[in-house]
Amino acid sequence: MRILLIEDDRRQANRLVRALEENGHKAVTFRSEPDGIRASSGEPRFDIAVVDLSPWGSDAVELVRAMREAGCDIPLLLLSGRGEVEDRVEGLRAGADVYLVRPYALAEFLARVDSLGRRVERPTMLEWGGVVVDAVSRTTLIQGSPVALTRTEFNLLEYLILKRGRVVTRSQLRATIWNSDLEGHTRVVDVYVHYLRRKLADAGVPDLIETVRKVGYSIGR
Repeated sequence: MRILLIEDDRRQANRLVRALEENGHKAVTFRSEPDGIRASSGEPRFDIAVVDLSPWGSDAVELVRAMREAGCDIPLLLLSGRGEVEDRVEGLRAGADVYLVRPYALAEFLARVDSLGRRVERPTMLEWGGVVVDAVSRTTLIQGSPVALTRTEFNLLEYLILKRGRVVTRSQLRATIWNSDLEGHTRVVDVYVHYLRRKLADAGVPDLIETVRKVGYSIGR
């Protein structure tokens, strides 16, 4: 995805851009609010926007409101150090689709970005290595034959194919598939990869998912 990042802290901007690009996205950073507002509703279009202003800077909620008033209609993630219920409600009412409170785990940030990315129009059919995944009917064909997957197995396979060519960490999978950043869920990831691999092998594609030792998993790397 092409991501608009409005961030007034250069060090934090570099951190987020690095994480986004390592996750396969293209991030364009604006430190000037007027430039960011114009870019959010201009051409070429961005897929999603991320707003993160330091506590001593401008009001991030007002910036979000200004972006919406200027015609920005893309999914928007607001990062904030204000975590009270009233603050979150105000941010969402101003136009944010997701309100994430600092401090947050980087894996959760990336998972929220991916979640917003699902709202972006993209092909409903994914294909790789003889495996076809239909995101609309939530069906899977392997070598032309249907294979029954559980909801979690389907989500796992779909996500790995979406990220094909890149390594997906266990923490990314925990945050995206299980909506959790708890370390204790590492075993759950490995167990479901084992289940999925067994079904893939039974259907004739035993080597689709690669294990990247001490990191995670990959398809098509």
